[in-house]
Amino acid sequence: MATKSLSLLIIIMITVLAVGCRLGGDEPLPPATLWIHCLDLSGSPREHDRQRWARACEGQLGRLKAGDAVIIFGLHENTATAAPLFEGRSRYVPAEAGASEQLKARLEFEAMVSGARAALQRAFSVVPAGRTHILEVLHRIQPDAQRPEMRLVFYSDMIENSTWINLGSFNIEGREVETARSVAGRAGIAGLRLGARVECILDDVTTGQRPHTVNSRRSLALYWRETFAQAGAELAWFEARIPE
Repeated sequence: MATKSLSLLIIIMITVLAVGCRLGGDEPLPPATLWIHCLDLSGSPREHDRQRWARACEGQLGRLKAGDAVIIFGLHENTATAAPLFEGRSRYVPAEAGASEQLKARLEFEAMVSGARAALQRAFSVVPAGRTHILEVLHRIQPDAQRPEMRLVFYSDMIENSTWINLGSFNIEGREVETARSVAGRAGIAGLRLGARVECILDDVTTGQRPHTVNSRRSLALYWRETFAQAGAELAWFEARIPE
């Protein structure tokens, strides 16, 4: 019995040491990050893109590290009021806190990642329906003082279809910036201070399917760049490809 207990203790110690680089140690970790993933669950995207976004988000969840937090929102007709699909936070535990605390933090971290992945699978297993309300999610985002870096990732065609604007049918070509400013003002997002880096992983329009919008991808990029700027965020990626 004593031998089994000793073996278990050794396994625990090896596990803690193996993950020390992520949960604490002599080397300082980068600043903790608040990850916010926004999944397009409306009736707009095709199944091909939904599956691709699920894989992309799965990969992004693999980038979580100790101290990070993750929130997953759905984008649909109830974006403004629906509860987050998932919300979790982890802690960074330095080596001097001891093996027991590091192991506890590791288990909490793994539970957070597993919970986020399960929520992702549930989200994309539901039959999509309704319009795409994207702007409303910006009101729901709160900066986290303990996590100075915020990464806001959208998995969507970014074709807003709400009372504020319908980017599917309303042509903004040549007036993208002024339209974005007008909509941001009316939607109440102008003046927000999100301080986020924004990445939009778009639908794949190279498969021969007709786009769901009268606007070019370039116009949509200009529109959203200004929209996020109005909310105090920076658009860093607007591609179908997954950012590296």
